[in-house]
Amino acid sequence: MAPTQQTRYLPRYSLLGLILLCFVLLVFRSLYNPFASPKAAGQAQQSPAGSPQDQLIYHNNIGIALLEQFSFRAAITEFEKCLKIDARFVPALVNTALGHFYLHEFP
Repeated sequence: MAPTQQTRYLPRYSLLGLILLCFVLLVFRSLYNPFASPKAAGQAQQSPAGSPQDQLIYHNNIGIALLEQFSFRAAITEFEKCLKIDARFVPALVNTALGHFYLHEFP
């Protein structure tokens, strides 16, 4: 049997391409960071001037983002804004309970 040629799994310039990809991702990340808080960027958070349903969704989404950033007190504040608009909004009730759970604040 003749020895077979070994197959190459990586293209010839894969290392250069990988370095270029990392550089592009770092530049993109420095220009656009979706996880940066508006306060850090010098922008003020504003409530949307829309229907109460839009405000509920807005404050709930902000609260969820704050939960993911481990800012539990700020998240609970956002969920309480939801509950001021509609005290029976179930996602805000559940998320408020989650915030208190993460802070070990049990009744």
